[in-house]
Amino acid sequence: MTGKRYYDLNGDLTERHFRDEILGTLTNPLTGATLSWYERNRIDHILGTPGDPGTGTEALTNRLRIAGTDGTVLIDAGRTVQNAADDSVLFEAGQHPFFEYFEHGDSSALQPICEALS
Repeated sequence: MTGKRYYDLNGDLTERHFRDEILGTLTNPLTGATLSWYERNRIDHILGTPGDPGTGTEALTNRLRIAGTDGTVLIDAGRTVQNAADDSVLFEAGQHPFFEYFEHGDSSALQPICEALS
């Protein structure tokens, strides 16, 4: 992960920008089936109050692809903007099956992964 921080003339933090790239493998030890994982993320945090990281907005732009030998199994890509104070979603665009699973409990969102690893 790489990051940049910006400060105002008083030395207070005003912005944080992070970039990361994740490569990995998902494996079912019972079947030996594997899937490759590739993800790129960009997080931009604009502080509402200089020096207070609990204020402002955090924007996540992501591209995640999970693939097997037969091609793409799942895509999670788009942009989400959240309130830094309470993590409430202010804006969302794209397809986010991981968000659907972890935030809304929709187990069908990750079903393609389960099927590909079975």
